[in-house]
Amino acid sequence: MKRFLLHIAGFLVLFLLGLIVLDWGYTYTFKHAAPRNKLKYAMQMDETTYDAVF
Repeated sequence: MKRFLLHIAGFLVLFLLGLIVLDWGYTYTFKHAAPRNKLKYAMQMDETTYDAVF
């Protein structure tokens, strides 16, 4: 039983590490990709203040 629980714990650790790596990769790609629409372009602009947004 102890070996089974260690096996399950190992799978959970590997699964969580995989999720973290995939999330990091997706976030990096999302933030550093070329903007393809107005929203992405606005999100990647430097932080500035605007009087009005259309």
